[in-house]
Amino acid sequence: MAVPGRYDTVEKYLEEVFDFLKTYQWVFSSPNTYVLVNKVFDQFPSEWLPFLSDLSNDELNELSVGVVSVHAPPSLQSFFQKINKLRFTLPKKISCEDFKFPNNSGLSNKKQHEIQSLAPLIHETCGRSDCDFIVDVGTGLVRGYLPRLLYDKYKYRVLGIEGCPQKFNLAKTKQKKYSDSDAAINYVEHFVTNESEHHIRQITKAFPMKHACITGLHACADLSVIILELFTKLEFCKSLVIMPCCYHRLKQTEDGFENFPVSNLLKELTTKSGVLRFLKTPFLRLACQGFVGGFGNMTPEEHLARTNSCLFRAVLEDVAQSENYQVRRLKRKSGKLKQADGHTEPFETYLATLKHTHALIGGEITDHQFLDKMREKWTQHKRDAHLVEALAAFQAAMQSICENVVLLDRVMFLKERGIECFVVKVTDQGISPRCHALVAVKP
Repeated sequence: MAVPGRYDTVEKYLEEVFDFLKTYQWVFSSPNTYVLVNKVFDQFPSEWLPFLSDLSNDELNELSVGVVSVHAPPSLQSFFQKINKLRFTLPKKISCEDFKFPNNSGLSNKKQHEIQSLAPLIHETCGRSDCDFIVDVGTGLVRGYLPRLLYDKYKYRVLGIEGCPQKFNLAKTKQKKYSDSDAAINYVEHFVTNESEHHIRQITKAFPMKHACITGLHACADLSVIILELFTKLEFCKSLVIMPCCYHRLKQTEDGFENFPVSNLLKELTTKSGVLRFLKTPFLRLACQGFVGGFGNMTPEEHLARTNSCLFRAVLEDVAQSENYQVRRLKRKSGKLKQADGHTEPFETYLATLKHTHALIGGEITDHQFLDKMREKWTQHKRDAHLVEALAAFQAAMQSICENVVLLDRVMFLKERGIECFVVKVTDQGISPRCHALVAVKP
């Protein structure tokens, strides 16, 4: 389990985590586009500001991995000491499987790496649980290549379940090219929900098996919790290997999220501590954020580009809200900001491209008065630009703690039902930010 060894129990660890998150909720509780709206810069302790304004690029990068100068204010040193005490990094457990993907596979290097990394873990887990059959949920997102690898290398029979008709058809089309595995790999079109227990039982009756392992390479948002619940109900499923992702897309309710927290332990501790009011979408977004791994290697130019992108967008949001407008990003991706030509200020370049990237509900984004107010706001806050990257460095340093909360919630959900469960780091974070898998084996 992903708990530092200095803690005797999960409860003690989480109690300290929640105390920490309550104290420093201003670091993560606002969307970064709302840093001006929510006056996040005003919440930086005043004694931190002179130190942060004078950071070198290397010192800024080191903050993101929890390293701070001995010359930093004591309260800032204490902040990082708490982070380093609470965060826990798992070693990568299993190496990649050597598998040759076709040149026309359509898979990115990241997805290929995820497939090659997850397959050996599934094989190892099946060996522990005497499973000879695999139920792969969401199989079409990787075009059926995970089932293909599991058959080619280990001779497992696989049932791929896919809810998206287009992805289901793509996986089926790919499978037609491999007649040698027609009897071993099968696909069904079905959107998995909490009500899928009976349907999956009916489907799997057609396949002889000892036991099954249920897997999911892209167990996105609520799907990962749904799979955990189905796993507890399907007695023929003896093991589970899933890679949860996109925590910030969990279904929201009036009181929070439908599937966070899900364990009795987390429900009790979050209620007791009152921390749940801070564990909203920005917290969950940080828990699965992909930029964290590369932050510590950024150049001054990369930091400047990131600072401008964030702060320019925050200026837009702040001015829009002051005018009772809502900002809508156009379907076309805004992409990276165009570089200034040496004569035009970067902020003016941003203003010139706004009509192509964003729109205002209730107003016109090209209105001269609106743009002038953005210029005034930028003049007011451009001196705070260095705090954008300092905040990002704090978030990067905290990221693993936030993700650990989500993962431990799901681990404890199964443990409370008498099922062994633990977290494994599967992928190389430099290739794929989706690093962790939940592994469970029934007694």
